[in-house]
Amino acid sequence: MTTPWQPGFQGTFNVAPTFTDPHDGSPSAYLALVASTTTAGFTLQNATPGIITWNAPNDNQPHWFIAIGNTVVGSAETGGAISCTFTSPTGSSHLGTLDAGGNAGGTKNWNQLTGVVAPGTTVTIAQSSALTAGAAVAFAGIWAA
Repeated sequence: MTTPWQPGFQGTFNVAPTFTDPHDGSPSAYLALVASTTTAGFTLQNATPGIITWNAPNDNQPHWFIAIGNTVVGSAETGGAISCTFTSPTGSSHLGTLDAGGNAGGTKNWNQLTGVVAPGTTVTIAQSSALTAGAAVAFAGIWAA
């Protein structure tokens, strides 16, 4: 196969990699929003619930993702950490901290987490420590290909 920068190339060349759209299985070269909170967000609790999840297609292909979001703090938090868990194509389980919690107030943009997940596995954004004081709302999204 020749490429555009090689002598004799006479075809077309798509520089963007192609992936399967996780919504409908169509070819896609871009990440798509696959899970998100509502416009009201997710009110943090004195518990450790899941916030959003995405199930990667079970298609024998690895899938790339990015977990992003922010926390809007109404009154100083005690606790309220948020994490993301996923399983890599090698079968290893991973946990990444998106927001360490304990925020004083205002909007806290999260650490972004990117990764590659195994087919047929789940990416989960969850509250990983209970909010024992304060008030906060999380806004989360998972983009994937």
